[in-house]
Amino acid sequence: MESMEVDESAAQLLNDSTEDELEVPRTLEQRPVLKVFHEYFECREIRPRFRKLGELLQLTRYSGPENEFCVEQKLLFTFSQLLDTVQCSRGQFMEGLNQYRAIELDGRMRVMEYEYEYRIINMMLGLISENSWALDEVEREETINALKGIAPEEVVAGLFDIYTTPSERCPGKFEYQESMVSRIVAQNILQPGLRFRNEEFMRTWQEALPEGMSCDLKYLRGLGICDKEGAQPCIRSLAEELLPTNISDRMRALFKTKQRWTMEEMEPYIECFTTPNLSVSTLLAKHARSLTDGGVRYFVSKH
Repeated sequence: MESMEVDESAAQLLNDSTEDELEVPRTLEQRPVLKVFHEYFECREIRPRFRKLGELLQLTRYSGPENEFCVEQKLLFTFSQLLDTVQCSRGQFMEGLNQYRAIELDGRMRVMEYEYEYRIINMMLGLISENSWALDEVEREETINALKGIAPEEVVAGLFDIYTTPSERCPGKFEYQESMVSRIVAQNILQPGLRFRNEEFMRTWQEALPEGMSCDLKYLRGLGICDKEGAQPCIRSLAEELLPTNISDRMRALFKTKQRWTMEEMEPYIECFTTPNLSVSTLLAKHARSLTDGGVRYFVSKH
């Protein structure tokens, strides 16, 4: 929940009555008005905001035991300490930790340095072809044992549990989630500042995935955008987690990046501001203006 100041045209009058008006018979009488209000605070249900959680986890990114001497121990947090930083249920908090791919390491919650995480995941995926496993026949213990001496067991086990789901066909075995594998591979290709022609990027992306997995533009949600405004359509990086946390500032940043957006393109970048009573379309109506071109509805900056 959050509280917000709300203005209204009708005046609210404060008098000196201490009685509950619901229990007092309706009568007409004179009472002194102590103050007139034209605003009040409203409590609204909102989506859990995990940005603070992410910021705290990013302070101590893990990049291997050899680099732990660089980490300030006072900035390491337990599960319980982090739970107190986000206004949400325990179940929602677990979703937030999974969103940041956080694992527990020596009693503290940690996220991996991106390059380190990609390297470990890449080695884990390499075991599929090395052991001639089908995609849904991945063995957990063998994967952990194969990387002993390369990465701490807690790291490998934690990443394995995040990136895999139990196999439906082979009880006791696992399969990697295509969406998560595709995203981390795409993130490795989409370095900030680089642009790729659509065909070039899709080819490079597909070649980097394990055989049997397929890349799909939907996996770039909140990670990169397909920009069709130039003479040559291209795909480039645009990470949602790096954008401003204020809706007005975020909208300015988005329209600076690209002049026209469809609702589907904009959604992953502003859905964190939605509430049960405030949809993406409502946010766009307030912070952008729409136009139609070739039968497609676009949103552009108001200013």
